[in-house]
Amino acid sequence: MVDPNSKNKNNVTDYDQVFGSYFYNALKNVNADKVDEASDDSQVYFQDLPTANINDNEQVGHRLAYCLENIVKKEKQVPALVTGIIFRGQIGDETGEPVGTIYKCNNKFYTSIDAVKADNGADASYDTYENGHCYYYSSEICHNKGDQYMDKAIMRNNIYVLKVTGFENIGGATITIDPSGEESDNNFYLQLNAKIIPWIVRFNNIEF
Repeated sequence: MVDPNSKNKNNVTDYDQVFGSYFYNALKNVNADKVDEASDDSQVYFQDLPTANINDNEQVGHRLAYCLENIVKKEKQVPALVTGIIFRGQIGDETGEPVGTIYKCNNKFYTSIDAVKADNGADASYDTYENGHCYYYSSEICHNKGDQYMDKAIMRNNIYVLKVTGFENIGGATITIDPSGEESDNNFYLQLNAKIIPWIVRFNNIEF
């Protein structure tokens, strides 16, 4: 199976340049929108997931997007060329209220830069979680898990269902992905399991 851009994608050697070439939600544009956001109202690429069970079946779901076909050779199934997903969370306090922008230094969170410097020195490096947002990324959306050719393929006439099954850590402050390799940072890693039968809904479980 191929898509209209399979030949070109299979010939790619510079993965750093491919993010914006074949995908309408290019990673560099998503990341720029995140960094440049003035408020939640300005977001283009992120949308809220439902918070209530409206189907009375203990499942909460929402249609995210229409994915175009995306098929490359097995050896080319790397984050730069396969379809991925970013989940954005918001850090809250013990009551569930958003904490606003916070900072992380040496695996400890702070509510102000002054507190970071007081605890770690004036030259300490830290991560900034704008508006308390954190990010989880995965390219493990599988059409036929483990298949020699169709492992990480997106095919037309299929629905890919992603189910969040748990979180291990607070996500990253930024969206950082090695375009040529596998995700190595657990803050971004999602583990997806798929049961694949042609022409039906594709169920995937996600574990952060």
